[in-house]
This record gives sequence, structure tokens and C-alpha cells, in this order.
Amino acid sequence: MEVDNSSQVLRFVLDGRVVAIDRPPATMTVLEYLRDVACRRGTKEGCAEGDCGACTVVVGELSAGPSPNRVTSGHSPNRMTYRAVNSCIRFLPTLDGKELVTVESLQAPNGPAHPVQQSLIDNHASQCGFCTPGFVMSLFALYLNRSEANREEVLQALAGNLCRCTGYRPIIDAGMRQWDYPAPPRWNREEAQSASHVEPLEAIARRPAAAAGTKPSQASSTSGSLKLPGFHAPRTLAELGKALQAGRHGCGPLGHEGLARIAGHRLPR
Repeated sequence: MEVDNSSQVLRFVLDGRVVAIDRPPATMTVLEYLRDVACRRGTKEGCAEGDCGACTVVVGELSAGPSPNRVTSGHSPNRMTYRAVNSCIRFLPTLDGKELVTVESLQAPNGPAHPVQQSLIDNHASQCGFCTPGFVMSLFALYLNRSEANREEVLQALAGNLCRCTGYRPIIDAGMRQWDYPAPPRWNREEAQSASHVEPLEAIARRPAAAAGTKPSQASSTSGSLKLPGFHAPRTLAELGKALQAGRHGCGPLGHEGLARIAGHRLPR
């Protein structure tokens, strides 16, 4: 897989394809990218402050060690871990080297709804529907990470999602029953750990920058870290120390400017 390995090119995986964005704004949120750039408007904007969960997406990343859901013989020892995040307060550059899953990703071509979605339908768990995509993605992360869940575990998974129609009982019921359906061909627990998910992330993974004196032929084609105006994600302590010595104290956009950006205003100068 050929990808642009520039230190100023953001790379992440969406629906099995590597998305490469040259010098994206450091404080563009994932939600803004999805709705305004990618035209994926299933992800909703509610509070825009990380409180309501309407904007929930799932982020997958590599972890060391084989997955119990995947036969590792002949495969990479890496495994995928998935978690639900609020896209309205997640800055786009932080997706570098990760997999992004949205509610549109669950759509099967000419196939039935995903078990998470079908369970919500069958349990009448959607009222006005605005919050439903966020609930789908929070339950989807739970679906990938567990083979079953009790009520308390479902409540914990949904702790970041609000339903203003007060329809929580059927939503909780749907979360507890989502494993009762046949596993779909796409986005079941085993498929989510397959090479189709692991290998693209391995291809775009950034390694520490080559040491001084390393021959070009020995350097990794994916070495170095993502460096953008207003954003730097060091890969090693040495790289972090070098950045701090250079005066780049705001490694990442999560300083005062980043928080002000989320809050919808600029800090006084």
C-alpha cells in the first residue's frame, strides 16, 4: 500500500481506505470534517461541547498482542482496540494512524441492518431520532469489545449519551439484546480484528525518526511524527524534549487556543 509519508500529511483509515489530508487545520474537529468535508452527516452536532453524545463515532487503533477474536497464525501479532469518542471535541489531527468508524460505515450493501441498529429498531428505541446515531455508535463499540453485556455494562457504555425524549428503557433493552442477532458479515467481532483492519493501520503507522547516521536505506518510510502549524505529536521522549527546547510548548492543539476553539470563541490577546 502506497501512502504519502510526509510529516505534514494526516493519514487515517475510513471504510478500508486510507484518507490522506495535506496540512489540515490543527483545530478542525472530527465532526466538522465529517459533516462539512466528507459529507457524512449521519453524525450529528448537538451540544458541540462533548456532553450529549449525538456526535459519537468509534476510533480503532493498533495495540500490541494478538486478539482473542482472531486466529493469529500467519498474521500480524497486533490487534485492534475500539472505543467510542465525541467527535465534536476530538481534533482531526489526533486521528493520525487510526481507523475512523461512523454510523454510515455500518451500512451493508444490499444487506440487513447491523445487529446494533436492528435491535434498536425492534425494541422501538428511537423517538425523534436525532440522538440515535450517537447511541448506535456507543453500543457498536460495546458490541465489538464484548460478547455480551449486563444492564450495568450497557448503562456504562451509554453514560455519555443523552436522549431528550426520555426513551432510555427501550434503548437499554436494545443494548442488552443486540447479541441475540446473527453476526453480520461486516463489523462482527472477528472481522473487526481481521487483516483488512490491521494491515492498513500497520502501513500508515509512524515510527520514531531515524537516528543520526542511519543510512537512508535503513530508515523507515513511515518514520517521524505528524507536525502541523499548531500541532505536533512527538513519538519519543527525545523528540518531545527537542520540541520543548525549540519553544513548541503546545504539542498538540489541546492548550488554551484549542479549548477556546471548542468553546466557540477566541481568547483575548
